[in-house]
Amino acid sequence: MFLMKNPDDRFEAVCSMTPIFSRFEESVGGLNKSGTAERFSTGQILAHGRLRCSAGFEDVWLGDAHYDLRTRTQARLCIEYLVKNAAFDVQSARHLIDEIDPYVRERGNFPRSAQIKIDHYFQDRNGKLPQLRKALIASAGRNGKYFLRVK
Repeated sequence: MFLMKNPDDRFEAVCSMTPIFSRFEESVGGLNKSGTAERFSTGQILAHGRLRCSAGFEDVWLGDAHYDLRTRTQARLCIEYLVKNAAFDVQSARHLIDEIDPYVRERGNFPRSAQIKIDHYFQDRNGKLPQLRKALIASAGRNGKYFLRVK
């Protein structure tokens, strides 16, 4: 349950983030309904399908679920890389060891790991990040490539 401020400065309880996003979309000019990525100058929200991200990928929404990635640098950089390279289907999938991991290690100043798995990027104590990984990131087969499942 969330509180949302009405235009008449009163608060109302809502069960879904959809009305909140709708009001935000109205204030910044609307989300792109064609399914292509779009960046807004006001609010800096990047949207593609059911995925919405803040400009620095610190906040990620998958449908109505919000994920705060400010302290989860590896997960944030992984999603950032896949979005920036438009990896939204099997044909555009990116290789974990050859492409994604070097980007994450370089940008995050992480040492190279002996065993690299995408699940390692999405670990936390409350179990919310593994849910994000399972819902958002899909394997393109047994070739080590991954893409964002945004539809």
